[in-house]
Amino acid sequence: MMRLSCLHSAKYFLGEVEHQYDDVDVFHSVLAEYGLPNMPKLFAWGGYRTSAKTIFEMAFESMQQTLAGAPIEPQEVDLVIICSSDFSPVDETLSYSQLLLSLGMERAFPMGVTVSDCANLLSVLDMAKQFIESGKYQHILLVTSNKIRDERHRFQDYALFSDGAASFMVSDKKALSEVPEDGLNIVDSQVNAHLQLKVAGEDIDDTPLFTTTAQQLMDRNHLTIRDLSKVFSNNLYMPVITLKEGSIGVSKTQLYLDNIARFGHCFSADSIINLVDYMACSTAAHGEYFALHSSASGLRAQVLLQACRD
Repeated sequence: MMRLSCLHSAKYFLGEVEHQYDDVDVFHSVLAEYGLPNMPKLFAWGGYRTSAKTIFEMAFESMQQTLAGAPIEPQEVDLVIICSSDFSPVDETLSYSQLLLSLGMERAFPMGVTVSDCANLLSVLDMAKQFIESGKYQHILLVTSNKIRDERHRFQDYALFSDGAASFMVSDKKALSEVPEDGLNIVDSQVNAHLQLKVAGEDIDDTPLFTTTAQQLMDRNHLTIRDLSKVFSNNLYMPVITLKEGSIGVSKTQLYLDNIARFGHCFSADSIINLVDYMACSTAAHGEYFALHSSASGLRAQVLLQACRD
């Protein structure tokens, strides 16, 4: 039986304390170190968020919203995949089992993913799609949660970081009693690595990696980048993300850029946060294509989505 995976009930939680970009203690020293001009409009520097909550506590806030909006019961969730670039159990007030039990998911198997950095969440989405379409599971909850533990790392030469979490459900579409308003078909996905880039650092050109990933995904589905109504990518500084995505033909008008100035880069959560905000104020037309993009040094993940109400 042909199974179709559906992404739905996406939600997020941002740090409860709001700041402005120049509140960062190392702001001026980072400008000096990298020779960056103090031009906030050019880079889309704006606000950022911090949280006193732990990674699991932020995950709880987001997952609770996802479960509240999903047309399934918590006990129907088969698998929960928790993504974070920095698991530090010593700081957590809840264990992962307590986290899941507190949300009513007593039969969900917990899994953790960490080494893919800001590509964590979309690489897991690639895996979840395959799990669903193999028939192994019917409902998988994905969550990512991250925070900056050392404020000296808050402001980087490529992004201003916020603390936060994002979550969503991936379901077998036939197992849903109804498809939520935000439901999108997961058409296809592609993840690639060029680990020499990760070893070498940020200065190596990652255009070939981006190009290969885009070509594989688009060619397999007989589409071009121009067929995408909107692309939801990392909230890096404006010139950085428009250059990176522009290298594979994504235009500035195709990119959802509003959240760069609102709260900056929230690790691997960006593409989902951007999708949530876009869908909250837009109505997707039947058959319309969207894409989720994320990357880290030497890593690239792209997911093709389509609006379909049948």
